[in-house]
Amino acid sequence: MAKCESCGTAESGYPNSHFQKAAVPAPPLPHSISTPSLVAQVMYQKFGLGLPLARQEKDWYRLGLVLSRNDMANWIIRCSQEWLEPVYWRILEKLSSCEVLHMDETRIQCNKEEGKKAGSESFMWVVRSAACEGLQAAFFYYSRNRSSKNPRYLLRDFRGYLVTDAYAGYENLDHVVRALCWSHVRRYMIESIPLDSRGREIPGSKGAEGREYINLLFKIENEIKDISFEEKKAKRQEASRPILDAFWSWVEKTAALYTPNELLTKALTYASNQKEYLETFMEDGRVPISNNLCEANIKPFTTSATLLMLFSE
Repeated sequence: MAKCESCGTAESGYPNSHFQKAAVPAPPLPHSISTPSLVAQVMYQKFGLGLPLARQEKDWYRLGLVLSRNDMANWIIRCSQEWLEPVYWRILEKLSSCEVLHMDETRIQCNKEEGKKAGSESFMWVVRSAACEGLQAAFFYYSRNRSSKNPRYLLRDFRGYLVTDAYAGYENLDHVVRALCWSHVRRYMIESIPLDSRGREIPGSKGAEGREYINLLFKIENEIKDISFEEKKAKRQEASRPILDAFWSWVEKTAALYTPNELLTKALTYASNQKEYLETFMEDGRVPISNNLCEANIKPFTTSATLLMLFSE
């Protein structure tokens, strides 16, 4: 125990004064040189920047630290399980208490997975709180397949409105009211519009007509985005209802006409088959007209092979 030469003497009146050594912070993993900041940096470079552990190993060596890729992999796995996974499931628990959620899924590939061939399809699901919710969070969930068991499992405690695409796996969920995305309908309409040799739209197509109806709905949503939910519901009944009625009448008349345009037929069939769920947004001002908020969260998985973190059931 070290003492100050001036303060720690009998003459100073403080004979017991001494330098107290600060306790060494506990590592996130016992008997390891890991520190919270070091593990966080390894994870960030791996999942945030897409830097493989083999390259990190060389980079750390250049900085004077011998850190093997095996050690880093072990840190990532164990810290994820022991420190992050409880937080991860807590996010889903909190989301289940919301009244309006978004959900979507996208195909991914895991090249080294037991019981599956490299290149076979797996899925990443995302559950996202709606803009009306006080809690703003997104929950990602990996599964080996697209089975309806996955949304049933993830939404087992949820009661409220669920905004999705038309995938049948979201059907028959207990205590869930489905609302479908109008952006999907608009995409089908746009895909049906014929193009000339320069890739420009040929005027006067039925697909363009359908798109304009939907654009009007989105225009109204933009105009009423800052008012209360009750006012929004009333405005939708006043302004959106006539557009919806005109759109469904147009769909019915257009579907009765012969057309060689298979994409247009697909768009019309999709819209008419999903009419009930496409009108759910009219019931409550909190329900959004599209699933775009959720798709913005899942977009990185459709454009990059880098996965942030995988937890299977």
